[in-house]
Amino acid sequence: MSDKRGHDYQDGVRGRSMTTSTGAAGTAIKARIHCGQCAASDSIQLRHIMTPRHIDLKFIQRGWRIPPRLCPACAAKSKEKKPMASKPSPAAMKAQAQMFQLLQQHFDTVDGRYVAGWSDGKVAKETGLSPDVVTEYRRTCFGEIKEPTEVALIRADIATLEKLAIDNHASITAEIAKLRGQLAKAVDKMGIPA
Repeated sequence: MSDKRGHDYQDGVRGRSMTTSTGAAGTAIKARIHCGQCAASDSIQLRHIMTPRHIDLKFIQRGWRIPPRLCPACAAKSKEKKPMASKPSPAAMKAQAQMFQLLQQHFDTVDGRYVAGWSDGKVAKETGLSPDVVTEYRRTCFGEIKEPTEVALIRADIATLEKLAIDNHASITAEIAKLRGQLAKAVDKMGIPA
């Protein structure tokens, strides 16, 4: 079974291959994979031809890492080489502590807003951190910025008036169309030009 993109095992590409042989016991299908780093290879017997992804999953169950196509030994070595997360510099830790203090002083968690004159941008400017870092930290630790009640009420009033304007426009347009129809009938009845 091959899809439109080809079958890596049947096509013998990307370190994969497949052999099929027919004997007294029937057809034997063998899929083989080669490590992308060392000379190691592995093979499995299949009862039928599977998709490349399903064959890859069988090798993954045996400890292979796909991608990037590493045998179990190379996969274990690559895990050992992974660098640990870098420790923040003293300057970064100082900036984060300052950000925390500024947020405590200038962000009201109950009302969900800054005191006058403060914002994520101002905290970022004061600490030297990026505005995105301050925004993410504030959201996670202090909460979202909430819209003041008076602003929400004004927005609701605007939405109500916009709907009223749309509704009135529709009814006025319908009334004009009705009057035009009456005008056309009257003009036609009297025989005068429109």
